[in-house]
Amino acid sequence: MTGKKILTWIVIMLVIAVIFTVKLLHQAGVFKTIEPMKNAPYACSRVTDIPGPEDIVIDRAAGIAFISSDDRRAALRGKRVPGAVYRYRLTVEHAVPENITPALAFEFHPLGIDLYRSGETVRLFAVNIRADGKYIEIFDYRDGALTHVESLHSDLITSPNDIAAAGPRSFYVTNDCGLTSPLGRTVENYLKLPLGSVVHFDGARFTTAARRLVFANGIALSPDRKRLFVASMLGRSLEVYDRDPAQGTLDHSASIDLGTCPDNISVDDTGALWIAAHPQVMKVLPHRDNPSLLSPSQVLTVRFGPDGDFRITDVYVDPGTGISASSVGAATDGRLLIGTIFDPMFLDCRARK
Repeated sequence: MTGKKILTWIVIMLVIAVIFTVKLLHQAGVFKTIEPMKNAPYACSRVTDIPGPEDIVIDRAAGIAFISSDDRRAALRGKRVPGAVYRYRLTVEHAVPENITPALAFEFHPLGIDLYRSGETVRLFAVNIRADGKYIEIFDYRDGALTHVESLHSDLITSPNDIAAAGPRSFYVTNDCGLTSPLGRTVENYLKLPLGSVVHFDGARFTTAARRLVFANGIALSPDRKRLFVASMLGRSLEVYDRDPAQGTLDHSASIDLGTCPDNISVDDTGALWIAAHPQVMKVLPHRDNPSLLSPSQVLTVRFGPDGDFRITDVYVDPGTGISASSVGAATDGRLLIGTIFDPMFLDCRARK
């Protein structure tokens, strides 16, 4: 090959690299300007002294929010502080979060959580990132306390992030990445390789229910349990699956472009989705390492019409001054709780009249 041809190929590769990089930065929101919402529908106040409230699920019948908490910044410093599940009573004015985690015989570092309620029976499912492996912990909630029922583990659960309870002992869990080494995860995420998946446990066995997801993050079932929703964070999309309630199998039915990087998903009684997101996702890791480097936050709703149409609406947008790196938005009766991955606080927001 002549020197001229080599130079031509070098120029072509450089152009391709520049185009790829600019596209990546654009999709990551680097060029966005994030400002607080004008005429914001909610007024928010901070609830402090709870480290890393990454996921929140609401028991509407009891008026209680359950909050997954873990000090991830301490873990980065080599100190694994025990995590916890907190109870936050929505019916009590000036309520404070209460640690209701029992003394456990194993490490507890919860990430995604979900509730299953059947009559008076309330069960809490939690993704637990332990030093000896990745587990799903199941608890019973009664008389204001959690009682550990069992720990479940499978070789299919390699990088668990969030969980959707489907029954008293069945669930779906996301593997956000397919590669598990630090270098592999970095390459997978920057190249946006579709290696994430959804694993189903039917009460007896684990199976892979969905594949080819770009960083599979939040997951939730519709109120009738006939549809499953998965947040493809780096794909900037909401993936929708039709579900066979009897078999638990999934059939992909839609991919909705959200225009932002979604994290956890909550579903209200009407079937509307409340999705926390990272409008500038490349600021999340710098914020992890330095709390003074803010990471913008966003909460949006997706409401479905009778004919399969949908409407996407922002309900909270902030450059990071109110809360940074929002990971969940859970709503009920004019209240919206917004959690975060790293900071020791969450927002309790009330609808403006």
